[in-house]
Amino acid sequence: MHPILRNAPSKRDPSDSVEKINLTSRLSAASLYDVNSDRQLYPLTTQLQQHLTSMQGNSGSLGEVAEWIQKGKAAVDEVLFRKAGEQVYDSIMGL
Repeated sequence: MHPILRNAPSKRDPSDSVEKINLTSRLSAASLYDVNSDRQLYPLTTQLQQHLTSMQGNSGSLGEVAEWIQKGKAAVDEVLFRKAGEQVYDSIMGL
C-alpha cells in the first residue's frame, strides 16, 4: 500500500460528499461533474460549445477545398506539359 494511503485518516471529511463537489448520480459515468450547477464553469463551457458548433458549421464547406486544389493542380500540370514540352515538364516534376 502507498504510504499516503497508509497514513490517510480513517474518518471521512463531510466536505467530500457527493453533493458538496457537484457529483450527481443522474449523469453518465463519462461526465460525473454537473457543469450546469457550477456558476464559474458554466458560462465558459457554454461559450466553448458555441465556438465548436460554429467551427463545425464553417468546416462543412472545407471538404470541397481538397477537390478544388486537385483540379487546379491537374490544370497547371496539363498547361505546363502542353506549353513546356515533355522533357521540360519531366525535369520540373522531377521525373
